[in-house]
Amino acid sequence: MQSMLRNYLTLTWRNLAKNSTYSIIIISGLVLAYSACLVIFLFIDNETSYDRQSPDADRIFRVTHIAVDDAGTRINDTTTPKALGPLLSQDITAIESTVRIIPTWSVRVLVTGNKKSFYEPDRGSRQQHDQLLRF
Repeated sequence: MQSMLRNYLTLTWRNLAKNSTYSIIIISGLVLAYSACLVIFLFIDNETSYDRQSPDADRIFRVTHIAVDDAGTRINDTTTPKALGPLLSQDITAIESTVRIIPTWSVRVLVTGNKKSFYEPDRGSRQQHDQLLRF
């Protein structure tokens, strides 16, 4: 069994050395394809894991909007007007409750609930936040 595996490895090494340019192209393409698949998988996993720690995760929704500035740049933003939550609750009877998340650029906020407390991490400045959201 060991000699068969050694023969396969020797044959593979000889073919790689004999066709080195072709082998480098093929191996680079495979590495690139696997890397792209891994990045796509991690992105999709992150996007679908939003608020999944809650037992009612299938009933949680987040309202976002796309703003367009004077230059025509599209900005994906998660902030919405203050009155939107109560208006949506009033107009759509299926909404049980709403919560407003206030952005805290470069301010530490203490969050308390269920006998637990923690400080939210620093989010950076408003300019850094806007840069992250630009497409």
